[in-house]
Amino acid sequence: MVKRDHIQQSLRAALPVMLGYTAIGIPCGILSASIGMNVVQVLLFSFLFYSGAGQFMVANMWMAATPITSIIASVSLVNTRQMLYSASLAQFCQSTKKRLAFLFAATVTDESYGVNMLKFATGAWSVERATAVNLFSQASWTLPSFAVTH
Repeated sequence: MVKRDHIQQSLRAALPVMLGYTAIGIPCGILSASIGMNVVQVLLFSFLFYSGAGQFMVANMWMAATPITSIIASVSLVNTRQMLYSASLAQFCQSTKKRLAFLFAATVTDESYGVNMLKFATGAWSVERATAVNLFSQASWTLPSFAVTH
């Protein structure tokens, strides 16, 4: 069960990341719309493909008429670091339900990794709180990206 104070702690921990993501989510949404994505596509792109660097790469490579296989290969290579982040966080997921561990691993970013590793190092952090940090961060990227497209 998620406790209110855990949500508040996660929100406080995520706030600096959220401010940064809001600031760069806006131009990402504008860039995505400029390559012809509609509002729903931008929302799904930002929500399902949670990689800021990857999203900027896709849009720019698409504008440069790069073959789709090259776009996929390039973005996949850039995002391999996410697997390393998830692997290093696995030690904290040993007693966590698989679905939560998967959600946690699937939503980690460079910035949320740093925030959560610092919190885990204190010993008073949980996968639930860390996942909330990741989701707050994702929302602060997705919502501004989507909002500027309509």
